[in-house]
Amino acid sequence: MEDYSESVISNMIISSIVKYEPRVKVKDVIITDLGADKRVPKGASTVGYWGNRSEDRFSLMITVVVQILSTNETVNIDVNMNRLR
Repeated sequence: MEDYSESVISNMIISSIVKYEPRVKVKDVIITDLGADKRVPKGASTVGYWGNRSEDRFSLMITVVVQILSTNETVNIDVNMNRLR
């Protein structure tokens, strides 16, 4: 797994949502290392560092918090990402 920083992943997600979904405003992107069962700190230089070195370190939960502009409702969207071999 190629290591990306927390800010690179967050910025890729935010820019994609801004480009393809103008009906929402991104409030936050939260990355959780499921192998370590803890949140990846904002600004971390790599998201792969926080877990242990087993296969569990290749599982991330990405939570995108958005505000729907027409209703001002806040919605959390969870995406589970796993590296499978």
